[in-house]
Amino acid sequence: MALFRHRVNIQKRTRVFDDEGWVYEWDTIDTVWASISPVSAQERLEWQKLDVEVTHKISLRPYPGIDRIDHRLEFKGRIFTIVSMLNPQEMGRRLDLICTEEG
Repeated sequence: MALFRHRVNIQKRTRVFDDEGWVYEWDTIDTVWASISPVSAQERLEWQKLDVEVTHKISLRPYPGIDRIDHRLEFKGRIFTIVSMLNPQEMGRRLDLICTEEG
């Protein structure tokens, strides 16, 4: 079982109108406990077969409404884009977010 020892911010993308027209902004909607780990070389190779760059797996307790299009994670100034979401063993006890670190 993953140790949830990191505090990560869940951010939601919102569309706002400013002087330049419609733009997207990211707002923190919650802070949760999570586990963050780099993906292994084997996992990275598997994702590269699908032409997807993956750097980390972030595990947290199930969070209703989170999706990979309108949400991302922030940890100590680092931004993680969600590539895929997994529910291990379909138990609903943990949500594994396969992510790419931006920057």
